[in-house]
Order: sequence, then C-alpha cells, then structure tokens
Amino acid sequence: MKQPEFSDFPLEEYLDRSRRLRAFLERAGIDALLVSSKENVTYFAGLLHGYYWVTSWDEESQFALLPASGDREPSLMIAEGLEETTRTSWIDDLRLWAQYRPGSERTPLSVLVETIRGSGLDRARIAAEIGPNDRMAASAGLYEGLKEQLPQVEFVSCYEVVSEVRAVKSDLEVDCIRRACEITCKGFEAGLRELRAGMSEKELTHVICSTMLKSNPEGVAAHPWSIFLTTSGRSPVLFDAPPSDYRFKKGDTVWIDGGAIYKGYWCDMLRCASIGAPSEDVERFYEVSRRGNEACMEMIRPGVGYA
Repeated sequence: MKQPEFSDFPLEEYLDRSRRLRAFLERAGIDALLVSSKENVTYFAGLLHGYYWVTSWDEESQFALLPASGDREPSLMIAEGLEETTRTSWIDDLRLWAQYRPGSERTPLSVLVETIRGSGLDRARIAAEIGPNDRMAASAGLYEGLKEQLPQVEFVSCYEVVSEVRAVKSDLEVDCIRRACEITCKGFEAGLRELRAGMSEKELTHVICSTMLKSNPEGVAAHPWSIFLTTSGRSPVLFDAPPSDYRFKKGDTVWIDGGAIYKGYWCDMLRCASIGAPSEDVERFYEVSRRGNEACMEMIRPGVGYA
C-alpha cells in the first residue's frame, strides 16, 4: 500500500474507508465490492484519471475490486498506457488489459474474470453497480460476459452498502466540500463583477469557469465544474439550462446555478443578478426565497429529520 500522490487524502483515510466498507459488506453477507463509476472508483481507490470521465469504451474503463476479507488484496484494473494515472491511488495490485493491441487476449473482461478468480471470489456474492440507483461505467455486454464466465458468482446491487459508507464524511472530506464552495464563490463573484448589458450568457460562463480553473488544482485531472445559466429575457424556464449566445439586456434577471468539483466533491449553489433595478415581483420572490433558505439553515443540526 502506498501514499497516493496528487491527493488531499493520506493513506490512512483510504484504509479507514476500506475498514468501514468491509464491516458493511460482512454485515450484508457480501464478499466483495466491484465498482467502475468515476464517483466510486475515486472514492474507494483514489484514482483521479480524467480520461475515463468522457469515454464510453470498455477499453477506457477502470474497475476497483475491494474484498470484504482483510486477507485479500484490493485490485485496480485499467488499460495499458495509463499506469501513471494510478499514482493517485493507494492500491498496489494493478491489473492491465491491452488498449492498443487488437486481437490481444487481455481484454477488460478477461482481466476482470482473472482478477476475481485469482482473489478466490469465483463462488462469491459480489456487490456491483447493477441496481436501479447504480451506474456501471461499462457496457451491458461486459456485465453479461462476467455473468457468463463466472456462473457461480451472485452479483447484487451495491447501492445500499456504498451509500452507507459514503454517508459519513471525514474532516478531510468536509474540507474538500468547503474548498469546492470557496472555488465556486470566487468564480461567481468574478462573473458578477463582469456582468453587464451586451455580454452573452456564454461569455459570462467563460469568466466564471476560467476563474474556477485558476483556483482548482484538480483541473489537470478531471472536469472541474458543472454550470447552468439562464436569463429571463431568453426563456420562461429559469433553471438548468446551458448558456447560450443570448446577450443581456436592461431589465433581465440572470440565474447562475452549479459549482466546482474538487477532488470528486461537488458544490451546487445558485446566484441571481439583475441588469438594472429588479422589478418589485423579482425583489419579493428573492426575499421570500432568501428567508426560507436562512430558516432552513438555522434548523439544520445532527439528529434533525428531513421528513
């Protein structure tokens, strides 16, 4: 086991996650966890390989196998040529398949099957991203191949186990969420300072995102933001819209929604502004929303339910 590079998390953080995961797996009668989504692979393995975020080929996927037994080593599986990206991971056991050698027998499927069998898990219950709330970052064909070649493995949804482990945030995780919020605020503030009539929605978004990028070292490893932006003068739907070429006019109300992603932790907040003085209705809606948000934040504390 090694200290991950380019990470805010020490080895002890990942070992603690692994201990908690093993406890939940054992309690559920599950022998191992197999994950491929960027959120779960980053969380459990530390991998910050940005390329797999934007591809859909099995050859560009990545998998982490984490056994419930402390006697079995966790494994990280990825394509040849991407070994350097695994410096961000704490896992020693690295399994590679052929990425640029057509006809090679070392395919993602063959490496997965070999790793599962080699870990003594070919008759196990394995939790994978196959439930209605899970998203496997691999093809349906690959999963069907796993079931065919490992007929005595019982694959079950990993959602409940993974959710329970990830629900508890360490101090370092909370710091990452705070950092994501700080980066987002810097971007939004820079954009709002530049906001003016004649500027386009896309131009405003470029100011926001370029400022976030300068404040976010993760930008070299992964897509570091998600931003929606819309304007009253362009659309009656005032949320979750991509920025357009629309140019702001006096009297427009502008909504910016989204935030930075830092070390895999998301921030999502909303800011609104007016080109010129806002209307009485807009001011009233804003004040009601602000007071409602502040009242909710005053109530939030450990033990408070959400029903």
